[in-house]
Amino acid sequence: MLNPDEAQFTAGAIKLLKDPVFWRAIQVHPDLSMSIL
Repeated sequence: MLNPDEAQFTAGAIKLLKDPVFWRAIQVHPDLSMSIL
């Protein structure tokens, strides 16, 4: 079972496979957390 951070990184990796432009696929916050757009 994944913890929430690992799940978010996994979702980000999957999103980047479909849309390889990093700044369009993932939003990085100042505290280095990420949001999948």
